[in-house]
Amino acid sequence: MEETEVCIPIPRDLVRRLGVEPHTSTKATKFTEAYLRNCIQQPTRLDVKSMVTHKAVILGYRRPKKDKTKKKSKKAKGLNAQQKRKMKVFQIKPDHQRYELFLPLHELWRQYIIDLCGGLKPTSNPQFVQQKLLKADFHGAIVTGKFSSKDKQQKC
Repeated sequence: MEETEVCIPIPRDLVRRLGVEPHTSTKATKFTEAYLRNCIQQPTRLDVKSMVTHKAVILGYRRPKKDKTKKKSKKAKGLNAQQKRKMKVFQIKPDHQRYELFLPLHELWRQYIIDLCGGLKPTSNPQFVQQKLLKADFHGAIVTGKFSSKDKQQKC
């Protein structure tokens, strides 16, 4: 689109119908200059032209200050021991202590151990196998004890 098409005056019959007053280019220029003067903050002592031509202009950028009162990211805090006792977190109901309920966990553990020892060969170094098993997680394993601390106390 050419500039002449943008800046053409509004036809008089359209001005009458719309009830608007066409702005002349001098009025528009004066309005634009006044608007820009109000929007741009000028230093009181220096003229903008002399400031730009003779010196480097530092724009009004400031680093955002770190908020000292701002706490670390809020993480969900766990319960302390007293709250756990009140809520009876570790007291499992007898109907939830059945052996059959823990068998699926044991199957998961067996799969974990198979995956852990999957790269081991029968000819592997026993110390290597021992290190792998020492670092393994035994949650879900079926562990049988020979005696307990209660047995020791009863024998003494």
